[in-house]
Amino acid sequence: MNNFYKENILNSFVHKALMEGAIESQSINLTANENRMSKTASVFLSTGVEARYELSDPDAPIPQEKFEFKGDLMYENLPETRKLIRAGMASLQQQLGAAYVDGRVLSGVHAMECTILALTDPGNLVWSLSPDGGGHFATGFIVERSGRRSKLLNINSETLDLDFEQIKNLLKIEKPKMVFIDQSFCVHPFSLGHLRDILGEKTILVYDASHVLGLILGGVWPNPLSMGFDIAQANTHKTFPGPQKAIIATKDASLGLNLKAMLSKGLLSSQHTHHTLALAVTALEIQKYGASYSSKIIENSQSLSAWLVYYGFQVLRNADQDIAGHMIFVRSETTDAYEICKGLLNLGIRTNARKMGNQVWLRLGTQEVTRLGATAVEMQLIARILFHICSHEASDQLVEMSHYLKKRLSSVHFSFDDLENYEPSFVAAV
Repeated sequence: MNNFYKENILNSFVHKALMEGAIESQSINLTANENRMSKTASVFLSTGVEARYELSDPDAPIPQEKFEFKGDLMYENLPETRKLIRAGMASLQQQLGAAYVDGRVLSGVHAMECTILALTDPGNLVWSLSPDGGGHFATGFIVERSGRRSKLLNINSETLDLDFEQIKNLLKIEKPKMVFIDQSFCVHPFSLGHLRDILGEKTILVYDASHVLGLILGGVWPNPLSMGFDIAQANTHKTFPGPQKAIIATKDASLGLNLKAMLSKGLLSSQHTHHTLALAVTALEIQKYGASYSSKIIENSQSLSAWLVYYGFQVLRNADQDIAGHMIFVRSETTDAYEICKGLLNLGIRTNARKMGNQVWLRLGTQEVTRLGATAVEMQLIARILFHICSHEASDQLVEMSHYLKKRLSSVHFSFDDLENYEPSFVAAV
């Protein structure tokens, strides 16, 4: 194959991928596991630093020289990069009430691997949530492949809380070294304090806050570090509207230092500097806007839930409580959830559907549309669109409603994008 054809085939692939990305950027995203970064944060993804290593100790003094050492390795010092990263981590530390925060980990699964490998030993028993109850599909696999023993926990289908009867029965057999609560069905918070009371002080408790990190920082979802948990870790692209990255936060300083040492010894190498910078900017944005942003997420979730019930849908929740997070599980008596999902995707409205228990549910998230300025008006319109899909109504009206949504929700709110000369308080202190 000559160069002409190679170049044209390559250009065709590149062009189509770029076009697909452009179309995606104009869609309405109702998935519960994604979000939109601000332009201020996104700029760091393509400044040139994405091709550079930042290898320094996160807490070491920042030298004035252009170089520094790691062991016998001399490498370039990036002082301003380090200052911004440090400001972001200090902000997260304050917002979480943590003794230590590490933002070098690359993803939620990477953070999980690091926590399990650093703080447990082969042969130890690790409890985590069953995937049927919202646990991550990879947790039990990682536990077993690393030589630990796995036991999966259920949730109570009526209270949507942990199944404490199962936990009490398991404790009669063996106490775990670690309990890893990887909650992804975030309709209501779990009773985390009660779990600590039952287990006592010696078991390491880890909460994966990937879905609810932004809600925790905004004060509308319980902070696990305030409820007896040793570690809160999370990826940073769901209700926390940052890059695909992760953090690990510890309540105890000595545990944090131990974890940092383990990470530095060999559980990570490159931290993907550009993503860490985007994470730091987002952390500072959430410090300023997190309370109003997270409150609006809850307001929109409760509004959308109420309108869905009004239009005849079944919404998964504890009968005694309103929706408490960004996530809404919904199903119709007349139309399969996969068919509703397909109808939304055909309109350029992205979401997903999945099985929970014996039923398939459409899973909606309000975190991204809220960051794009959605209000109760848009929540009613989204519910109407779902109703029309299930009623098999004329497509022209559906297209018109979806175009209105796309026009209304086109720019990021709760961010530094509209500010000039804003200097977060941590910058001056670093």
